[in-house]
Amino acid sequence: MLIRSVNYKLISVIWVFIWLLFSVRGYILTDSKVFKNSLGKSVEQKKRNLMKSGLYDFVLFCQKNIPEKENFVFVYDAKALDPVEGSRVSYYLYPRKMIKDAPYIMVFDMSGYKKEGFKLHASLSKNSFILRKAD
Repeated sequence: MLIRSVNYKLISVIWVFIWLLFSVRGYILTDSKVFKNSLGKSVEQKKRNLMKSGLYDFVLFCQKNIPEKENFVFVYDAKALDPVEGSRVSYYLYPRKMIKDAPYIMVFDMSGYKKEGFKLHASLSKNSFILRKAD
């Protein structure tokens, strides 16, 4: 009976040690790098580092050119941009809402995008622009 009790305690201690080892290892390999890259940087620089190159500038451009009470659609190349980025765009553009049928279409890094019934509202570059529903 004593041997079984010791075995369970030993197994529990080893299991906790291995669990802690993997937790600390994960933090050191991933989270610490993100933390170190953020040290000493402004909030704007941290936001810019989180998003794909050029996307944060596009979000700032859209904040200036889409009224706060309006809704928008975000169009992008799914192969080039992580879907998480779309969520970040929606977050940073609050109180504007991302919905399916909206009067504004934000097009990021896609050349030649057109939609019937919409006209160019503002342009950041040849491939990144805002379309507005034609009156």
